[in-house]
Amino acid sequence: MRRDDWTTGRRTPEPLGKLKDMGALAGRDAAGEKKKKKAPRLKRESQKRVGAALPASRSRRAGPSLSWGASARRALVSARKLLSGLVTFGLALAVAAVLATGALLFYLPRGERFFIKDIDIKGVSRTSRAEILAVAGLDAPVNFFAFKEDVAANNLKSLPWVEEATVVARPIPDGVSIRVKEYRPKALVNLDQIYYIDDMGRPFKNLEPGENPDLPIVSGFGLDELLSRGPLTMRALAEIYELIDLLSARGDEWRLDNISELRFDPDIGITMFARYADLEIRVGFGPYAEKMARLGKVARTLKYQGLFEGVEYVNLECAPRVTARYARGARPAPEGEIELAPALEAEGETAPGAGEAPAGPRD
Repeated sequence: MRRDDWTTGRRTPEPLGKLKDMGALAGRDAAGEKKKKKAPRLKRESQKRVGAALPASRSRRAGPSLSWGASARRALVSARKLLSGLVTFGLALAVAAVLATGALLFYLPRGERFFIKDIDIKGVSRTSRAEILAVAGLDAPVNFFAFKEDVAANNLKSLPWVEEATVVARPIPDGVSIRVKEYRPKALVNLDQIYYIDDMGRPFKNLEPGENPDLPIVSGFGLDELLSRGPLTMRALAEIYELIDLLSARGDEWRLDNISELRFDPDIGITMFARYADLEIRVGFGPYAEKMARLGKVARTLKYQGLFEGVEYVNLECAPRVTARYARGARPAPEGEIELAPALEAEGETAPGAGEAPAGPRD
């Protein structure tokens, strides 16, 4: 602007030639060489405005790598936020589950709502209900979830008459089912004490004061022999049990409840003792059915003749022979053993109405 035009405020244009010279000088450096033109730098805000003003297609062509990187960063941030939220939710859920489980474990064993109300017991005849409840831990109110079935079953097996026990708890209704299998005594065995033994020869309970079972006492065995259950012991028990079964089926004076003891000896076999008159009967080894049939017939014959009183010993070992011995001072009292059969059978001297024929062979 020229100085003389300052009052008007208008700029007087320079001469065209002067402008060209100034432009040429501006384009060279001090050495007079041309300067390379540099592209003007835009500020970051201007770049953003320019990029926003460009069409979408041009913007994508200009910077695809910049757009993909930003999208990846945004996706990564979103994934991290999602993972963090899931972890937080999982932890909260786990804490809630632990608290709920703790509350249940604390409340269920103590809540009266779950007390056992119905107790069903079957299979007992020698054990009282009170004993079963006390040993099983059911004699007082018990919570269903605090009751241990296996512990109760093992405790029940400690009762002397209980061989096996099964305990099942039922949540609906709140009850317990107890099934018991008791020992079945076959006889009594004379060890250091008198014990019950079952059909397998196992001693399971000692005879207590006040108990008076109609069972014979088996003797001739040691405790170690019964517990070891060796073949000789088991064979001897089988012999005794065969005779016991035979006596159980009889209805005369030789039935089982009239026999006090069965003694076994490996050399001479079985000797039994009657409860009355201290009568000793040497049976020996089988056949037991034939020997017992012969004993019944001989006893009836002696009673019919009035000769049975005073007999203290009868020997059935050597069938068909039957010998007897009278007690000293008995009337009549022959000395030594007398042979009763087959002499009595040969003479036909039998008691009236005796329908039992001799089972042994005749001479």
